[in-house]
Amino acid sequence: MKRILTTLSQKWPEYLLEILVITIGILGAYALNNWNEGRKAQKQETYLINRLQKELELDSVTLQGTIFLNTSHANRGDFLIENLNNPSVNMDSVVNSVFFVGRFNWFHSSSPTYDEMVSSGQLGILRSDSLKNLLNDYYEILEGYRSFIFYESQKQKESYNTHKNKYFDPSIMTELWKNGRSILPVDSIGYEFDWVGFRSDPETVRQLKINRGVNHELAWLFERSFVSRLNRLLAYIRHENKLKK
Repeated sequence: MKRILTTLSQKWPEYLLEILVITIGILGAYALNNWNEGRKAQKQETYLINRLQKELELDSVTLQGTIFLNTSHANRGDFLIENLNNPSVNMDSVVNSVFFVGRFNWFHSSSPTYDEMVSSGQLGILRSDSLKNLLNDYYEILEGYRSFIFYESQKQKESYNTHKNKYFDPSIMTELWKNGRSILPVDSIGYEFDWVGFRSDPETVRQLKINRGVNHELAWLFERSFVSRLNRLLAYIRHENKLKK
């Protein structure tokens, strides 16, 4: 014991230096590991934000197209209501409008990155609470509308199409698609339709008004509820990406 104490008293600076070296080495390795993990997380965050931006930019194009289609279909409903009793109405335009007014156009978001982040618990990689709040607000309202308005609108469209198919051969729709959604000359379609019966049926006006209302409502909701949220979200993400470059 005396020899040990004597050795310690003589070599304590050497032992202390060794302890310091070991401690510094451990702390350095820990700091380096944290730095590497931080770099990986930052790189992953940048990658995810870039993917989100691309998908949301696609959403922006899709959303504008959906608003345009719903507005266009609502206008076709107006055209039919105004011309039900017009004996000289252009039948090519009538047939086109009768079918397209019954089309159901819903905005479907492209959200694989967000869905993947939520399901895998990666949403926490995003360091900005503001960005996470904007993402949640945007996708939650999409889901909320889909839970009610989507199904309600779809049922009303189905009701109109069931009524329309009493007087117009459903196969005409195929010919309209083949014609690129352009006005199709009715003399060339080779399918039967009963415009007189359709316009004389009291249910027709009610169905047209309901569908016109559905199209106007969807166009208005998409414009007021989705566009503003999407624009705010895109502006924030583009700003974040600029800061990271």
